[in-house]
Amino acid sequence: MSRYDLTHVARRWWAGAGAVLIVTLSVALTGCSGDESSEGSTTVPPSVSTPATAPPGSGTGGVTIDVNPVPVPLDGMAKVKVSWEGQKPRTLMFVSICRSPSSTPGFQAGIECSSLSELNPNGTPDGSGSVDLDFFRGRTPDGDTDWGCFAPGDEAPAGVQVNTTCYVRVTNDVVLNNAEAKDAPFTITNP
Repeated sequence: MSRYDLTHVARRWWAGAGAVLIVTLSVALTGCSGDESSEGSTTVPPSVSTPATAPPGSGTGGVTIDVNPVPVPLDGMAKVKVSWEGQKPRTLMFVSICRSPSSTPGFQAGIECSSLSELNPNGTPDGSGSVDLDFFRGRTPDGDTDWGCFAPGDEAPAGVQVNTTCYVRVTNDVVLNNAEAKDAPFTITNP
């Protein structure tokens, strides 16, 4: 099959919107093997479908924390595994610690979440995954925001909001994606 024939087939395939076509390519294509007398064929499907996943939804669900309450030393950090499911497949993920859930009216990730706690793993083919996230105790690690995650009885610096329940937020595509964000509440305890 000549390059002209392949170009013509490809143009007809693109023009036939919605048509399902399996293209059989000759191994003898010029530029592939350099030898037009080679024989053989390969069948290539026009696309590869992604596995079905549960539809993402706003609010708690689909996010799990391996240990909860999370044992964190005073003004320290602890690495704990966070897992999720039901996210958009093959999409960049945003995993962060926030002071309120994504479903809170007026939620803004840049204000409600700690930017230095955020991880951005690549999405998986089935929309599930996990990371080891650093959980902090005390004021957020960036030091510029006026809130933190504290164990009951912890004293906060002046002007810092004490949250004894914080949230791990997982969303996909962009950090501002509240429609597909899922949250898991957690508390802090002594190690």
